[in-house]
Amino acid sequence: GAGLLALICFLVLAGLGIRHVVHQPYFDIHHIEVTGDTSFTNVGALEKTLWEKLNGNYFFADLDPMRAAVEEVPWVASAKVERLWPDTIRVEIEKRRPIAIWGGTRLISDRGEIFALKNLDTPEAQGLPSFSGPDAMAHEVVEMYGPLSVTVEKLGAKPFILVSPSGMKRVKEPITRSF
Repeated sequence: GAGLLALICFLVLAGLGIRHVVHQPYFDIHHIEVTGDTSFTNVGALEKTLWEKLNGNYFFADLDPMRAAVEEVPWVASAKVERLWPDTIRVEIEKRRPIAIWGGTRLISDRGEIFALKNLDTPEAQGLPSFSGPDAMAHEVVEMYGPLSVTVEKLGAKPFILVSPSGMKRVKEPITRSF
């Protein structure tokens, strides 16, 4: 009886002590570090959004809303968010790599992800081939384009790939450079 009661009291007091310690300002987050390819975005605006999504200190910060906010940026393929002792959150960004313009208004990445930009007049979109078809077939088109891109590059051509809803693919006659 008395030993068990003493153990329970000790554990409760220890738990309250630990709770008090981990909620001290010393464990507040003081830095957010954004790494990876950030050439496509305003890092200051992104950091501001991350600060707005931050809730809690080093031990209790929910990192998922921060990751989700970064992954809403069209150019972001993925974001890894982690804690760095003692007061930093690091966000590592992997940028999407566009391989073509999809349907004339969006881009398609090397992973078959279709994403929209406010404006396709970006250096990354200039000179890309054009693909068109049902969004559900994007991955298949990317797989087909892989081997085709090597041949097209050797010819100096710019292909235009059409995919019908039934899945039939048609590569329009490429425009080739004269030699």
